[in-house]
Formats: sequence, structure tokens, C-alpha cells
Amino acid sequence: MLKLAKKRVSSNASESNISVEFKAMDACDLSSLESKSFHCLLSNLCLMLIPDHMKAIKETARVLRPGGVACWGIWGDESESTLFGVLPAAMKACGIDTPKRKTRSNFHMQKTYGDDGLRKLLLSEGFDKCIVFHVKNSLACLDGDEFQQKWLQVV
Repeated sequence: MLKLAKKRVSSNASESNISVEFKAMDACDLSSLESKSFHCLLSNLCLMLIPDHMKAIKETARVLRPGGVACWGIWGDESESTLFGVLPAAMKACGIDTPKRKTRSNFHMQKTYGDDGLRKLLLSEGFDKCIVFHVKNSLACLDGDEFQQKWLQVV
């Protein structure tokens, strides 16, 4: 991921006059970073995968400057995310057993806290305000051909 990010930034950095430093770090241990040193954190579809999301939230609160912004994208309501259920449903319909999970579901944060609980959790950790919203991730296709055209761009 860092290699790809470096490539993308280097191709745009000269145009935007920005300086970016890349580090591979554990989200639960940002001790090499100074407190109140970041304006913004963006983490898309990661927080629900971190073994101890509370440590990651606390560390984010510590390194953000006052008024800083943290933006996490997590898997939300499973019933609104039909795309993630297509493969398991297809396997079941074909009589193929899906592997049993040894870990929690990627939807665990929404199931555990709900919108109000997530908001309260983040506010209790020192964030000034918290907005929770949902983006539906549904698979709106009538058949395999439409899926290929919309999602795989196969003509």
C-alpha cells in the first residue's frame, strides 16, 4: 500500500507543492508521533479490522491538533451492504460451504455500537463533534452481463 501511495503522491506532489512523509505504523501505537501534531486523519475501511479499535481511536485523539479532523469509513449496516454478501450467497446456492469465521464480522462496530453509540464513543474520547452517516453499498444489477458492464467494465 505504501508503494502505491508513494507513486500516486509523487506524480501529483510537484503540482500541489506538498510534502508527504510515509510511515508504516501500528494504528494502536503512534508513540513515535508527537501529540497534537496532525491536522487530519483519513482511514477508509480499516478501523473495524484493527484488533483493538479503542486504542487506535485514543491514539488518533492524542495526535490530532485541537480542531483536527478524523474521518473513518467503516462497514456499516450489513443489510445495506449487499455487495459483500453476493459471493457467500452464491456459494451457498451452489452447495459450497463457506469457511467458518474464527474472528468477528467486519460489520461488528455498527452491530455493537449503532450510530448513537459510535457518536457517543468518539465524543467521549475527546473529539469535538461527530457525524455518522451511511453510504449504501448495494449491488444493483439484474444479471451477470449488467454486472460485468457496470463493475468490471467488460464489454
